[in-house]
Amino acid sequence: MGVTISNPVFTEDAINKRKHERELLNKICILSMLARLRPIQKGCWQ
Repeated sequence: MGVTISNPVFTEDAINKRKHERELLNKICILSMLARLRPIQKGCWQ
């Protein structure tokens, strides 16, 4: 792992993957929040 980190292409790829994962997590969070809000808008059926 320590050897591959010295490769600039690898680190750049890892950073890009980290950013992409964060964006995906944000989308999932927003979708789950919308999913929670949707039943409330329909009349709070629980």
